[in-house]
Amino acid sequence: MSERAEAWAEKLSVVGWTLGATAVTLLMAAYFDYPWVVGIGFQVLLTAAVVGGVLLYGKAKASKSGDR
Repeated sequence: MSERAEAWAEKLSVVGWTLGATAVTLLMAAYFDYPWVVGIGFQVLLTAAVVGGVLLYGKAKASKSGDR
């Protein structure tokens, strides 16, 4: 892989781990009945999803401009 592709893979990996850890946190918080943790977890999940979407959009835009 090129350096650029490796950098993107690393960023997406961080987003994936964040989403996974947040999902586990939400499940544990729901099981142990901590609603405030669930609220914070959804905020983190939403933020990670937005960041992931922006990274994917940037990657797609960069690959399109590189093809020209």
